[in-house]
Amino acid sequence: MGISYEQWVGSAAVLAATTLIGQALANRIRDRPSNLRRLCSSLRVLQTEIGFRRAPLRDALMRAGAAARGTPVAKLFEDAAEKLAKPGSTAVDGLVAAVYKHRLACSMELEDAQVMIDLAQSLGATGASDQVASLQASIAMLEAREREALIARDRFARVYRTLGILAGVVVVILLI
Repeated sequence: MGISYEQWVGSAAVLAATTLIGQALANRIRDRPSNLRRLCSSLRVLQTEIGFRRAPLRDALMRAGAAARGTPVAKLFEDAAEKLAKPGSTAVDGLVAAVYKHRLACSMELEDAQVMIDLAQSLGATGASDQVASLQASIAMLEAREREALIARDRFARVYRTLGILAGVVVVILLI
């Protein structure tokens, strides 16, 4: 007794889907350290713009986004700056909305996003020296998270890919 065409197509579809899910999880864990590094780099640009150039926050956010050009991190800062340009909008509104919008594209975990949301509370609401101090603290926290992400990437990226394939094989066996 062989498998029918429908079973074969269904099995292939299940295997392809679980493999893609495993690959997506592996890609996210693989991309997280570099995205956190870009985020820290952009925050350093923001720190320079606020602390030394005394640039308006919207311009500083645009320059921070330009530092990560072509990446999801750049879009996060660009969206925050665009939101800030709207009448009545605050830095908190802009940055928080941008973090929520781009969190997954930037491979951020909830704790990474929380660091950015906490930072948003001081941007534009305090003096330049307090904002610089908040930026330094946020950069330090994100650098620590990057180190953790590197360890997790080395440990789990291959595991997720393999588990995706194996989960598909198990489901196919159970269905046949």
